[in-house]
Amino acid sequence: MTVAADLPARHAAVLLQLLRLVPPEETLWAVTGGAGLRLQGVPVQVGDLDLQTDRATAEVFASRLSGHLRTPLHWRVSPRVRSWFAAFEMDGVRVEVMGGLQKRLPDGRWERRVDLAAVRRWVTWRGRSVPVIDLAHEARAYAILGRLEKAALIRHALEARR
Repeated sequence: MTVAADLPARHAAVLLQLLRLVPPEETLWAVTGGAGLRLQGVPVQVGDLDLQTDRATAEVFASRLSGHLRTPLHWRVSPRVRSWFAAFEMDGVRVEVMGGLQKRLPDGRWERRVDLAAVRRWVTWRGRSVPVIDLAHEARAYAILGRLEKAALIRHALEARR
């Protein structure tokens, strides 16, 4: 378990609420995107809170955060990704939940669904255990999505730890 870097105050407050409302020890989810990278010490800006999960846990989020719902849970397909998707707004912070996320590979096929439990890691943040997506997996994911600068930044952070 790694000790995490901090988040902006509003994001931190929302993450604390999420940890209480949908305990990650009881459900399968992890922080991804900018917040997940920042919690693992990668120097990035944090815009929203992105959570990766499975469909069942996405339904739990939809139920427990119903008062904050902005986009109902639905199957969403874009040119690069598809997943069960819902969006919420809590204290001015957008929270996006992606269940069963798949990325389109360069050859046009969809990747197999990732075993989230296998790529979920835990960081210590403000005395709590927070699930995040493994940095090596994040680097590969950003590369598949064509976000090569972000992938290189993550790989650089990984190399600096060695």
